Amino acid sequence: GARSTMALFAELQQQRPEILCPIVYEGEGVVTRDPAAMQPGNTLVQGIMPGGAQIRLLSPDGSELRFDPLSFVGGPLSPFSAGARYYRDGDHALARVTLDQGFEGPPERAHGGIVASIFDEVMGTVFRVRSLPSAFTGTLSVRFEAPAPVGVELEFRAWLSGIEGRKYSIGATAKGPDGPFASATAVFIERA
Repeated sequence: GARSTMALFAELQQQRPEILCPIVYEGEGVVTRDPAAMQPGNTLVQGIMPGGAQIRLLSPDGSELRFDPLSFVGGPLSPFSAGARYYRDGDHALARVTLDQGFEGPPERAHGGIVASIFDEVMGTVFRVRSLPSAFTGTLSVRFEAPAPVGVELEFRAWLSGIEGRKYSIGATAKGPDGPFASATAVFIERA
C-alpha cells in the first residue's frame, strides 16, 4: 500500500539523516545538533526537542531556510519540486525560484496555480522568520498583475502585516526581471 508522507519522512530521517539536516521545527528557526555549526551573528537558544537536547540557530539575514523536504514547491526530496528556496531578509521571508516548462500554463508563462502555491509557502515561511507559533492557511487571495515568466529567476517576498487573536495577516509580492507580476494577501490561523 501507499505510505504516508510522515512515514516516508521518518524512514528517510533514520536512513539518511545527513540529507535532512538542519531540520526546521516550525516557529523555532533552523535546528542542528552540531555545536560546530554555530556562526557569529546567529541567535542561539538551547532546548529539549524530540530526539534529545539540541541547539537552535536562528538564521541571520540572507541564510537559506529549510522548508518541508517533501513539498512540491521547494522540497529537495520531492521529484516534482519547483525548486523554490527560502531566505530571511530582516522580518521578511523571501523565496527565489526559476520555474521550468513543466510549470507552464499559457505558453512561456507560469501556471497561476504554482504562483499561488509559492505565495502560500513563502507566506508560511514568515512564521519561521519571526519565530511565531505554527499556523495554517485560512484564506489566500492572489492578484495577477502581469504574466509570470518561466526560465528566469522570480522573487517572492512576504511579511507579517497584522495579528488579531489567533489570526495572522500576511502580505506578499512577486517580481521577475521585468518587474512585479503578482501580489497576495492571506490570513493564517494559529493552531489551537
